[in-house]
Amino acid sequence: MAEDKDFEERGYKRYPPTAIDCDAVKYCYQKRFDGTAAQKYFITAKKWEICDETGKYVHNGFEYEAQLYQKGTHMPLNLTFHSEWTLDDVENYIEEIYMTGLFDPYDE
Repeated sequence: MAEDKDFEERGYKRYPPTAIDCDAVKYCYQKRFDGTAAQKYFITAKKWEICDETGKYVHNGFEYEAQLYQKGTHMPLNLTFHSEWTLDDVENYIEEIYMTGLFDPYDE
């Protein structure tokens, strides 16, 4: 499982949960991935702390999110990766999907 230092070493920025995040989200990390001429996409990681029904801590983990934009229409495609995924796997998979040529850069 990823640790805070893994995100910090890769240039992710830490920020508090947003108003739409549930109480189990303790904090988030986000990084923008750039190409040679454009901002390609962002990856967000949310740190979850899971408790049982009595409030006793059970475990924690990260959930990863990315949003890509369909080429031509710029319609968003939201992707969510649960804690079974590693940070390396998420970064590599998103890049692989983006490189298919089916998606616009984020800033287009």
